[in-house]
Parts: sequence; structure tokens; C-alpha cells
Amino acid sequence: EREKEREKYSFDLALRLHLRSHMMAEPVFRLSDNYKLRRTPSSSGTDLSFNVERFEAAAHAICRLEKTDGTHIGTGFLAKAKNCSTYVVTNQHVSDFFQVWGLDPKHRAWANFSPNPDLSSRPCRYELRLKFVGYKFGGHGADIAVFTMLGPEDVSKQPERPNAEPVRFAEGVLTGNPCWVGGYPGDDIGGGGCGVLLLTSDLTSIPGKVRDIHQNKTLFYHDAATSEGSSGSPIFNASAQLTGLHLSADNRGSLMKRAVHVAVVRDVVDQLPTDAPMSVQQENGVPTFLQLPTATSWSPDVGLPPSQLLVAGDQVVRFHPQRETVVSDTLALFADEKRARLSTQLLHGQGGIGKTRTALEIVKRAKRSDWTSTWLANRLPTDAVRQWQVWLKGLSASSKVLLVVDYAETRQEKLLQLLEAALQVLTERAKDGSGLRVHVLCLAREAGWWDRLKDSRECSTLMRNWLAGTGNWGRTPLPPWAAADRPSAFENALEDFAKVQRLEPSISHQTPDLSSKMYERPLFIHLAALAALAGETEHSSEEVLVRAQLDREFAYWQKWFGTEETLSSEDWADTLAWLALVNGASLIDLRKFMTALEIDTPRFAEVTAGFYPGESKGLVAPLQPDLLGEAISAQQLGKERGRRIMRLALDDTECAQRVLEVLSRMKCAHTSDFRSLRTDASSWSLNAREGLAEAWLKHGQALLYIGCTLGRRSLPWLLVSWCFLPENQQESASEKITFTVRTTCIVELAVSIARAKVRKGKAAARSSDMAKALDELAMQLSLQKDAASQGEALACEREAVGLFRKLAAGQPDAFLPDLAKSLSNLAVRLSARGDAASRRAALACEIESVNIFRKLEGEQPALHLSTLAGSLNSLASRLSEQGDAASRGEAMMCAMEAVGIYRKLADEQ
Repeated sequence: EREKEREKYSFDLALRLHLRSHMMAEPVFRLSDNYKLRRTPSSSGTDLSFNVERFEAAAHAICRLEKTDGTHIGTGFLAKAKNCSTYVVTNQHVSDFFQVWGLDPKHRAWANFSPNPDLSSRPCRYELRLKFVGYKFGGHGADIAVFTMLGPEDVSKQPERPNAEPVRFAEGVLTGNPCWVGGYPGDDIGGGGCGVLLLTSDLTSIPGKVRDIHQNKTLFYHDAATSEGSSGSPIFNASAQLTGLHLSADNRGSLMKRAVHVAVVRDVVDQLPTDAPMSVQQENGVPTFLQLPTATSWSPDVGLPPSQLLVAGDQVVRFHPQRETVVSDTLALFADEKRARLSTQLLHGQGGIGKTRTALEIVKRAKRSDWTSTWLANRLPTDAVRQWQVWLKGLSASSKVLLVVDYAETRQEKLLQLLEAALQVLTERAKDGSGLRVHVLCLAREAGWWDRLKDSRECSTLMRNWLAGTGNWGRTPLPPWAAADRPSAFENALEDFAKVQRLEPSISHQTPDLSSKMYERPLFIHLAALAALAGETEHSSEEVLVRAQLDREFAYWQKWFGTEETLSSEDWADTLAWLALVNGASLIDLRKFMTALEIDTPRFAEVTAGFYPGESKGLVAPLQPDLLGEAISAQQLGKERGRRIMRLALDDTECAQRVLEVLSRMKCAHTSDFRSLRTDASSWSLNAREGLAEAWLKHGQALLYIGCTLGRRSLPWLLVSWCFLPENQQESASEKITFTVRTTCIVELAVSIARAKVRKGKAAARSSDMAKALDELAMQLSLQKDAASQGEALACEREAVGLFRKLAAGQPDAFLPDLAKSLSNLAVRLSARGDAASRRAALACEIESVNIFRKLEGEQPALHLSTLAGSLNSLASRLSEQGDAASRGEAMMCAMEAVGIYRKLADEQ
């Protein structure tokens, strides 16, 4: 019957059956005994409460399944297996709509996600490959399909994987319990009108219910609202845990629907085999994304602009002995065979100091000692970490690998992933006596982030311990250029630049005053040399040298275009400013920008791509060196079209992160710079602030996430742009922002957002919103260690407890869990004060919290058992603080009970 049903689709059934038999030869899937299905309603009836924060986090795991042309086929969600692989789960009948067996590439399967926690932002798609389909498990039917993600549709603009955590599996399903069906933007609500989770609107507080468990124990029935295209949607309980996979309406009534039990979903995902070893795209034995920078042979007739002479990777100017100490010291460490086989260090210094050129010299000399030298590209494939790991596994036992990571301060998450992957490979290969060694050389302008790397939210326990060991060689600063070395460096630059430009070496040139502080950086010595060769005599400041170089750059462009076409200097400068802000773009996006800015110069986009080629085909690089790109950005942001340039640069969240990275390099890399940035009256700074302020209204949650990713160096810009918004706009933007990530590094910003939430709650006169906002504000204030913030945090938490107590008195099912959590938070705030009276009050709060959770757990153990364990653990801490023997004995009993609960949960899940 199933095969006849499929005949209505234009599939090659013979090929389909052959492939299915190959994939599913004797599939044996068991239903876990851990799932004890109960057919009786819970004693407390329907719990109408739900955890909003967890629902908002779970919402990011939901995707819309589409054909290549964008046709909506169904819904899916992210699930994580025991082998740590992440899959997209949906119904088998949904997968039937895709010609996923390779018969027609136009009908490939795509998962459409929001690219970051900002649900209102533009979605992005990931291509899917079918991993498993099946109907029978233990003799019973279960309509389920599992896909693996191949990669994003647009590698240049989308993250390697969706910025979302997989769904959390529930312990089981109870009849009578509430449930919500995950929806997707654009779906229409139907079939009951309750229990639907729409990602573009507030969560409904009216759930559906689990009505019955099917006799075959693989399905259950529910009455939550669904919509057209809900097949494959996740079904959540009140804790935003997955309880099932929605199937379809049941023939017992239009309001009754069927769902695959969570036990089946979890067992299928956990028992899938690990994907076959992947292939690594290589060039000369090295992955393509790890190739060393390619030097360009500059000459007057090649068709490259004069800025290319300054690109460190081209090495036009010879290496100066002034950096010899840094290079030789690093190579000496390389030669020490007794050092850790995985090591890393940071080479840091201000822009133009010569970090890249020094790293290239280290690379060149390391190759003479048989080190395989690599350089991490700016644009990475989606599976870069896996390719890196597979490549390391395939190297010989005596191999030595040097990896250079430029802009490391903006790539901390990727750096940690690469280090951890290398550590896993080296640990595994050490068992076989392998002598493989890996050193990661990081380049950055600032060094403060290096010591905080182990405390970042992306750092695993394994890496935290490793960074504290001997493999971390620490920070190596590049010292300023000594005054005694500057004349020889200037003469070398004159000679080398004259040679490649085919200029007469006998021409006399004016030597600038090299004692000026700006000549501590070799870039400005090189700029002065180019200015001297051009016959210019004005070298009074950094701004003068940079402006002169940009003038020569535009003159070259005018010469290239000739008299046939008119090239506006403003159009040219605005385009290069935008490219610098977004740190390079695709040729397609460049054309879109030019159209939006009404730049109508034929061939302009193509010539730009030719002058500034990116790392791969179709990409356009920003103006190099960075200081030139940053200078032209500041110049153009302060002009008439500056605000439009900023808006276009912040069009989507991927670009927003790059813009913040560039702005952080340009000005105010430290928190202490906030005041100077706020009072900066320069036109470019004002336009940048206004553009970021508008981005808060559009990408609020995403900007918070970006701030946590970039750390404190992004704080001045984020904070000053947030403060730029009027209070009513802050309150509106704060509604869409949740603190689902650690905000320690940007706590000042988080406090300001939380205050806006409190004002919004007061204005709306909604006690529940006000209580939650006060709870959030207290949490953010507590991260600030000063006494005033701690006192305000305590006052806010007390007020939140009072509001939750009133709400729980009227609606205990909805607000008792919130009251218990708020009481526990209040206990922490009181305990932090340190005096005996506060500790006794903290103990009383924690005891009340535990009593509430005991009551809730007795009524609904599946929902509240884990929170009871956490509360018992907190109570043990509060008891231990009392200091007397009796309290410590009670603390031991509470801790033992918590451990017992956690053991039980660990055995079941």
C-alpha cells in the first residue's frame, strides 16, 4: 500500500527501492526500556505554565524544509545523537516530496533557519542529505526521516552551522500534560487554535494536551494546534523538551492528531552510524583553506593598484633585521623537542607594526626545518574543523605543522575548535607512538583577550585545562621600531619600491623626520617611502601619509578608466568604505550595494573585483592594508552618504558582526573608551552610532549575541549605540531580547537592556512581565562586582519575589515555578552579603524554594525532578554557610539526595 501511494510521485521506484534496501538492510531499532509510558492523567491536571526562555531557545532549532525554489514542504528540527553528530529530523512522508535520491538536482532538500538568535532576521538555508528513512520499529509503524546537513547555501555570508542548540529530549510522555507544536514563520494556525508556537509572535499561553498513548507504544495523540506544513514539527512539553514528532490529523476527529513518541525519535537518532570518512580538498598536500598567502608579482603593467605594494603577503620590501630577535626566539622554541606536541602563542601589536610580515618570515624559515606551514583563510568551508582533523590524522608520524591564524581576536571560537580538534588527534595518535607536532601562531592587535580565552563561553573544560598548561606559550609583543633602525628601513623601502616600479634609483628623495613617533610602525616608513618616490614632501602626520596614498590610489583608478567613462571620486570612496566595513563581500553583494547607492558606472564592480581579488572566485577583498581601509571608512562615514553606507553594511547579522569587528579596530577597543566615544562629535562616529542604533531595532537579539562573541572590545560601540536610542525605542527593542547567553563580558550593556525591560513592564502594568524583568535585571547587576550594583540587585530580586508571590497566590500552576526560582536567586543575593543575618535569611528563602519544588515534583516529576535536584544542591550550600555542625549534617543529606536524583536522571537519559 505504501508503494502504491508513492506512485503518484514522479520517482524511479526501481532505483528508489534499490537504494532503500542498501541503506536499511536489516534495520534493528529497539524501543528503550527507560521510557515508562503512562496512560493515566497526571494528578495535577493540565499545567498551563511554560518556560519562555527555554521555548525561545528551542525555537532556534526549528527549520522549514524547502525545495530549491523555496517551496514549503514541511518542518524539521535539530537533534543531537550520542555520536555527537547533529541531524535534522522530520517525517518520512515529508522526505518523499524531495527527489533526494539524486534524480533531479532542482528538487534537493533544504533546511531554512534563522541565521542567529534574532528571529526576525533574514533566514538562511542549509542543504540536506538523506541519512535514514523508515516505517517499522519493533513491528510497529513510525513515520520518521533523518537528514545530515551538507553546508550553507551561501558560504560567504552564512555560519558553518545554524546558531542553534539541538532540542532537548523529554524523559517521557504523560496523558493530560500540556504540549505545544513548533511552527514556522508564515504558517497559518488551524485545527484547534491552541498550543502552536509561532516564531514571529509571542508564545501562546494556552497549550494543547496529550490525549492518549497508542497501543503500539510508538505513537501518541494530541490536540495542539497545527497548520499546513506542520508535518515533521517538534512537540514540546512545558519545559520546552521534545516529547514527539508531529505526524498528521487522525481519522478519529479533526482536532485529534498523531505524533511519533520521543522514545522512537531518540533511539533512531542515537543508533545512526557515524558518517563515512570525509574527503579533504587539498592543494600540494595541504587543505585548500590552509594555503599560504599567494604573493603577487607587482609591476606597472600588471593592472594592480599601488596599495598592493603595501600588502605584507607580497613581501615587496625585504625583511629587516630589527625583527630578527622575535623570529629567532620563536624558531628556537620550535626546535625544542621536549616541549608539548600541541602549542600556541600570540604575536600582538598595533596596526601597521608588522605582525603579518614577521609571521611570514617565521613561516619561511620554519619550512627549512621541515615544518608544514599553513595559513587559515578568512572564508572557511562549513566543515573546516573536520577537514583539519581528518588531514592531521593522515599525516606521517614525524610531521610538524605550523598554522597561522590572523585576526585571532575576532575568531576565538574557531581557534578553540581547531585547537581542540588537534588535541584530540594528537592524543589518539600518541597511543601509537606518533611524534606529530602542531603549533598555532595567532596574530592580533590587542592581547587582553588572550588571558580571558579560557573563561569564554566557547571554551570547553578540556581546552580550559590545556590552556592553563605548558602548551600555551603566552603572548609575544612586537616592539616599536627602534629609532636607530628607521633610516636603513626607509632606504630599503625606497630601493625595493623603486625597483618594482621601474623608477630610476638615482633620483634624489627627501628623507622625512624619522624620529617622529608614527615611524615606530614600519607601515608608515613604507608610506613615507612611496610618498618620496612620488615626489611628495609633506610627511607631517599619519593622516597626511594615508590621505596621500589614497589620492594615488584614486589617480590610478582614473588612469585605468581613461576618458571613456567618468568615475566619481565619491562613488569610488564610498564603495571601498563599504567593502572595508564588511571586510570584503561577494561580487553579487557588491553589485547590490552599488544599485542601492545609485552608483551607475559601467564595469565598476568588475574592475573592483579585479583590482582587489578575494581568496576565492566571486569574492572581493577590502582595501589593504587594514589601516587604509579603516581610514577611507572613517572618511566616507562622515560625509553625506555615510548613514546610508552604514545601514547597507548592517543589512544582515552576518555583516553586522564584521562591521563591529572593523569598528572595534578603528576606535575604542577598551571599556574605558566608552565616555570618549559617547562624547565624540566627529561626523563619522555619529553616523556609525546612529546606524548601530537602528540595527538594535532590527537585529536586537543578534547584536547581543555578537557582543558576547566578540567580547569587551565591542562593548563601547554596542553600549553607546544602545544609549543613542530614546527610552521608548529601548523598551520596544528589549522585548525581543532574551539573555540566553552569558553576558559577563558585556555586562554593562546587559544591565542597560534589563533596565529597559523593567521600564516596559511598569508601563504595561503587567505584573508577570515586571517580575521577570526585575529577575533579569538582578542577575545582570550581580555580575557587576561593585557594592552599589550588588545592593540594587538584592532590591530588584526582593521586588521580583514579592510580585511572583502575588501571582502564584492567584495562579499557582502558572507561577509557582517562577516563585521558587526567584526565591533561590534571592538566596544567592543574600548569601553574597556575607553577614550572619543575611545568610539566615538566604537559608529561609532556599528552604521555601525546595518545598515548592518538592510539591511540583510530586505532581509532575517529569517536569520538575531536575530542578528539584538543583534546588537541593543550592540548599546544601546555604546550610553549609551557617557554620554549625548540625547545619553541615543537613547540608550533607541535601547534597546526597541531589546526587541520587542526578544519578537517576543520568541512568534514564
